[in-house]
Amino acid sequence: MFDGEDFSYWKSRTKTYLLSQGRVIWEIVEQEYVVPQDLNTASAGELVTYENNFKAVNILLSALGRSEYDRVAHLDTAQAMGGDAVMAAELVGPRVYSCCHCRNHVCLHDDIISKAFQGRNGRAFLFSHAMNITVGTKEDRHLMTGLHTVADIYCRDCREILGWKYERAYEESQRYKEGKFIFEKAKIVKENW
Repeated sequence: MFDGEDFSYWKSRTKTYLLSQGRVIWEIVEQEYVVPQDLNTASAGELVTYENNFKAVNILLSALGRSEYDRVAHLDTAQAMGGDAVMAAELVGPRVYSCCHCRNHVCLHDDIISKAFQGRNGRAFLFSHAMNITVGTKEDRHLMTGLHTVADIYCRDCREILGWKYERAYEESQRYKEGKFIFEKAKIVKENW
């Protein structure tokens, strides 16, 4: 399902699936098609093309996440839907999280490693990268998964504390966190998506 991430992977998988349903289904997505004004007067060939269009529409809509679905569901041809999905994915750009106070961009959705973390004030996300932040003083903290050396991270613009950076993990099983960033969900907001 396409949810705004890894568009090229989704596009390849969806094309393969459409082709597996028959070449005519894929051709409906590639070629411009106009839905007949009156199905009662449509020829047998036009009715077959009409049905193939809606088979392709169904496949495309089934392969989209909610926000992408909402962008294209009003369209009535698979070709228009496919074109709009491509344009939306390529023009919208990366999905960004911003500081909840000043809207400074601080991390990218594509850099999320895990959403299963706990912060000081509830749920938190582990990110591989951060931007527009300041890293505070390192200190050892006993966290739920053991002893870690961490440094609080702050929004570079408003100095709001957003989470922390893992500098060192003392347990071998936790070393994957080193150099990664925790952003508390309550401290960041989705920007333009």
